[in-house]
Amino acid sequence: IVWTFNDGNGNVSTATQLVIVDDNTDPSTPSLPVVMVECGTTLVAPTTTDACAGVITGTTSNQTSFTSQGTFFVLWTFNDGNGNTTFAGQTVIVDDVTAPVAPTLATLTGDCSVTASAPTTTDNCAGTITGTTSGPVTFTTQGTHTIVWTFNDGNGNTSTATQLVVIDDTTAPTITTPTDLTVAVNANGCVASNVSLGSLVATDNCGIQNITNDAPVVYPVGTTVVTWTVTDNSGNTSTAQQTVTVTNNVNATITVVTCGSYTAPDDSVYTTSGVYTSVIPSVFGCDSTITINLTINNATDSLITATDCSSFELNGQTYTATGIYTQVLTNAVGCDSLITIDLVITGGDFATATYTGDSSLVAGPGTAYQWINCATGSVIVGETSDTLSITSNGSYAVIVTNANGCSDTSDCVVIEDLGVKQLSSLELEVYPNPTRDFVHLEMSVSTAEVVIYDAAGKIINKMNVNTGEVIDFRNVEPGVYFLHINAENSETIKRIVKQ
Repeated sequence: IVWTFNDGNGNVSTATQLVIVDDNTDPSTPSLPVVMVECGTTLVAPTTTDACAGVITGTTSNQTSFTSQGTFFVLWTFNDGNGNTTFAGQTVIVDDVTAPVAPTLATLTGDCSVTASAPTTTDNCAGTITGTTSGPVTFTTQGTHTIVWTFNDGNGNTSTATQLVVIDDTTAPTITTPTDLTVAVNANGCVASNVSLGSLVATDNCGIQNITNDAPVVYPVGTTVVTWTVTDNSGNTSTAQQTVTVTNNVNATITVVTCGSYTAPDDSVYTTSGVYTSVIPSVFGCDSTITINLTINNATDSLITATDCSSFELNGQTYTATGIYTQVLTNAVGCDSLITIDLVITGGDFATATYTGDSSLVAGPGTAYQWINCATGSVIVGETSDTLSITSNGSYAVIVTNANGCSDTSDCVVIEDLGVKQLSSLELEVYPNPTRDFVHLEMSVSTAEVVIYDAAGKIINKMNVNTGEVIDFRNVEPGVYFLHINAENSETIKRIVKQ
């Protein structure tokens, strides 16, 4: 500061004065209280005073919000802005020591069963807490049961509450009894027995355990009261009554339709239709009089004479051989109907074709003939006699019609040896024939070429076979086959039947 001094007479003098402002006093160090909470808190920054700055608010790099249980330390810094700093520590303790509220739980009741739902309560820190239990929550047994629920706030504090469950079925079953009955006495006494009471219908909210009645084995003449008792699974019972009235006499009318004869209750035997009376005496004085409207139906017999080429069918049953057969059916009036069938089969498997070895095939006996080419399945035009002259190798058969007008087709005959020398029968033996699996070949030569044809003339196998060797027919379909055997410039054909 420059000061001026003037005496008023024109004389002036000056003087310089220095002013030094230097804050070197730290802010006051506050004493911060320990903060104790149960659930969590967010700290408000504390303040202190400073000689120059006045009120200063503390700052910190530590967390100031707390939700976890535990002890935490916060270091607050107070800076006056003039380079002077003071520090103060503050302790925060989060410690939940309050248990959840123990709720008062209502008693649960039910007739048959109760399933309890987990209750809830409140906690100062956790909010809503759902109870848990180590015991069952579903009960079906009559009586009082106890559930102990535990409420845990997750901070080590628990509370418990007890809940009662009462199963008390007081509802008795509902009964619908069978209708009352009126029955007649037995034929041999003045009592009724084997009386069918019918079925009682009962329902219950918790289920039926037992249904009984006090019905006697026999019922005397008059009215008997039968008491039905129904017990449910909880021991509740209901009763209902049914009356059975037994009449002293039986005056009945019955209608009987039967076959042949009828034996009445009094052991009388009737063989004709009519109205009859049967009185059944009783030593007990309660005879029964029965009027019988009787219809006697009779059995019927019939004869069928039939002729067919191959088979005859009646009522789903097929006959293929000549003979006399019978069937027993039910006639229109419900009695036996005996059908006798006199059957003659005029056809069958009778057609044959035989190779004569001289370029000809000869058919077996018949009245008409038609030769066919098996390879093409077509008829040979103009060949309608019992003999076919062969001009080329192939497979042939004949359709033969017999005197009864029935037709049959022979097996196909394979011709492969036109102009070929034949081995004598003593030089070659093939067996068994027919066969199911193997064919043995015995020859006077050591080896031969064998070609196997089916009935249509198709080659199905070709091989070299030694004498005494077998030919495997196991994988060949059943039918007629031909062995073409070629050995040392000689040939022959053998017909084989595979069963």
